[in-house]
Amino acid sequence: MTSILLTLYILALCASAVNAAYFGALPAQSRGRRIGALVLALVNTGTALHSARGAIIALLAPPQPESAYLATAILVQSVVALGSLAVTILILRRALSGQSNP
Repeated sequence: MTSILLTLYILALCASAVNAAYFGALPAQSRGRRIGALVLALVNTGTALHSARGAIIALLAPPQPESAYLATAILVQSVVALGSLAVTILILRRALSGQSNP
C-alpha cells in the first residue's frame, strides 16, 4: 500500500509541476487573466511541493503496518493526483488543438 501512496505522490508532483509551468508562462492580455494565471501557478506549485514532501517522507519512512491512516492518505492523495492530472489533460488538449490563449 505504501507503493500506491508513493505513486500517487509522484503522479501529483509531475502533473502539478507541468500545470504550474504552463500557468506561470501563460501570456494574457488582461490584468484579470494574468492574476488568475499567477494564482493557478501558485496553487499548482503548492500542490507540487506538498506531493514532493509526501514522496520524500514515504521513501525515507520505515515500513509501517497497514493502518487507517495509510488508507485515508491514499484516498486523499488520489483526489489530489486525479485533480492535478485532470488539469494537465485539459492543458495538453488545448495545446494539441492549437489554441493559444484560454
